[in-house]
Amino acid sequence: MGSTYLHNWLAAQGSVVGQGSGSIVVQQGDGCVKWVRPPPGSLKCNVDASLLSRLQRLGTGWVVRDDAGRALGWLKECYCGNVVFELDSLLLVQEIRTRQSNASYFGSLVENCLAPLDSFPDTPVVFIKRSVNSVAHLLATMAGSASGLKEWGPIPPLVHDAFICDLLWL
Repeated sequence: MGSTYLHNWLAAQGSVVGQGSGSIVVQQGDGCVKWVRPPPGSLKCNVDASLLSRLQRLGTGWVVRDDAGRALGWLKECYCGNVVFELDSLLLVQEIRTRQSNASYFGSLVENCLAPLDSFPDTPVVFIKRSVNSVAHLLATMAGSASGLKEWGPIPPLVHDAFICDLLWL
């Protein structure tokens, strides 16, 4: 088990270790350290989850941006056929890519992630570093702190600052 985590970590650092069934599939964009615009005519959806143990709550956050870096509304309303999903959990990305059945609690979480992804056939799911996913992470943390579902109209100041930082790196 420890060697699997080491193997995954090395793959995330840009080194692929091993051959055969134990190998990690590394895709273009895996391990990015800054936010990169999607190709022209495409969308990018950054997703994160945050567990707030002191509140015993789980929050999820996502932000959809176009090739100009602008934040968009609900993904299905603006779906253009070319969407890239970025997550900062290498383990989750690998499970989504392999689509292997897993009878654990984590396996049920993966199944919950796969159901909405089925609406977007042939959509890449890419592993990114946490620093690239700061906007989605902040939204997930704020959602976990809120009561009930929350959709922000005006962007909260902290999230706005992270969003601007992403654009400054372009």
